[in-house]
Amino acid sequence: IDGIDTQTIIDEVDEDIHLLIPTHHQKGIHETLQVENDNDDDFGTKRYVENYESDDLTDSSTLENSVSLKEITQIQSLSFGDIGSVSHIDHLLSVYPEHYQNLPTINVTPSSPQFQENKKEFAMDILGLDLKAPGTPYKEFVLAFSWAVYIFEQYLGVRQYRKLREPNPPKSLQDIEEIREKFHKTQEYGLDKAKFGFVSGLFGQVQSTWIIVWDVLPWLWNLSGEWLTYAGYGTDYEITQSLIFTVTITTMLYFISLPLSLYYTFVIEERHGFNKMTLGLFVMDTVKGFLITGVIGLPIIALGLQIIKWSGDNFYFYVWVFMIIFNFILLTIYPTLIQPLFNKVTPLPEGELREQIEALAARIKFPLKKLHVIDGSKRSGHSNAYFYGFFKNKQIVIYDTLIEQANNEEILAVVGHELGHWSLNHSVKVLTIYQIHNLFLFFVFSQFISNTVLYRSFGFETQPTLIGFILFQFIYAPIENVVAFLMNILSRKHEFEADAFAKKLGYGKQLRTGLIKIQIKNLGNINNDAWYSAYHFSHPPLPERLNALEKMD
Repeated sequence: IDGIDTQTIIDEVDEDIHLLIPTHHQKGIHETLQVENDNDDDFGTKRYVENYESDDLTDSSTLENSVSLKEITQIQSLSFGDIGSVSHIDHLLSVYPEHYQNLPTINVTPSSPQFQENKKEFAMDILGLDLKAPGTPYKEFVLAFSWAVYIFEQYLGVRQYRKLREPNPPKSLQDIEEIREKFHKTQEYGLDKAKFGFVSGLFGQVQSTWIIVWDVLPWLWNLSGEWLTYAGYGTDYEITQSLIFTVTITTMLYFISLPLSLYYTFVIEERHGFNKMTLGLFVMDTVKGFLITGVIGLPIIALGLQIIKWSGDNFYFYVWVFMIIFNFILLTIYPTLIQPLFNKVTPLPEGELREQIEALAARIKFPLKKLHVIDGSKRSGHSNAYFYGFFKNKQIVIYDTLIEQANNEEILAVVGHELGHWSLNHSVKVLTIYQIHNLFLFFVFSQFISNTVLYRSFGFETQPTLIGFILFQFIYAPIENVVAFLMNILSRKHEFEADAFAKKLGYGKQLRTGLIKIQIKNLGNINNDAWYSAYHFSHPPLPERLNALEKMD
């Protein structure tokens, strides 16, 4: 090879790969190079071939008609799991045959299915993205994007904070007596939550930065492996190690954030009269949450990982189908098995309200099977109403706090709004969008699952599937942010349409007074910054909803 003019590092030589470069006759080549990988690890033994600099490159013709060793190994590593290295060498052999005709054959004898997978054309190559290039700064990208989002959200928070310090409500609401009387309280509650948001946001950002910069994830993964080994199992039990890792990191993050959670519940919510929880109930909810995670969450993770290992290249489709089935089962068992662990759900008592709701459901042919009231007041003073269920098995749930805060006609208007979501197929549309998005997410993940550079960027020496998905979610965050923003836009559109549906049912006036009462009783933000609400809110601010109702007259 003529014109060697650089120090070359050949790294990441995969198993069963032998690269032979014979002794060259020219000055500057000192010895035969042979790189072998005799170890059976995921990344291969690192071997370094150094200091092959030419001592005499005075022949200009040699320089002009040569291709350096650096050019052969532009990717700096001959990891033949990466199709880029093979295709690049093939290209050089075809373009410069006269310079490479004496090169020995590079024999590749793959011994793992992963090699066969990576031979396929990498989907991202179509977009011109070399996501497997060594040195790709994945960690730096994640940190930069994370801090950019944090700074942007803090900017929006400052804008909202200024609105919460204004002494008067929006002009469109100044004629409403209830709002004038309670406006200062809604502002105080909003200010307290905004201040807490600044502190918790900074805490969360510093925590995530600490986890990434100090390689907390690989440390916890290795610690999980040590515990597994101590229990008498080897680290080849990847799924078991993944479950240990999940429990460990979930527990760690929970206790790190526990002081903030306690402060929000027992200081801020208590100060404004919303907290109904005792410390004992708080602890019981925590224990129940961990138990549910263990009983339901861990088996789901294990099954998902097994499906990925079993299904090969097309795992994204099978995992997607699996998650659809799981979500269907979860929504089916939630009201009967999970929700009763936290709240008491009872049939709405016989009476005028029940009869009116049943009549409204029958009027629009809503397949109502059960009508419940839930003791939301056990934990909070906030109110709500919703429906759930598949096909012909629909149920309506009303919080007892809503029954206390509004009259029957206003409750009917709120229920009519919720039934509008059903009649207009909002739930089906949103569910469809989310499932399409999930399929896309799993497909893109399939392009990263074997990306050695991604794992190494975050300090991992092996390629556990669960870790790959966690790291991929870091990389996928920009898309998730865009999707979340677009879904907020769609959600607000659906809220306006559901309001219009309730108005067409004849509950326009009642919906207006009901929305005002609910907003006041819950001390919801009345004065909102337009940018802040557009970015954060899935529901339109009260002034916008009232203005929309008035325009329908």
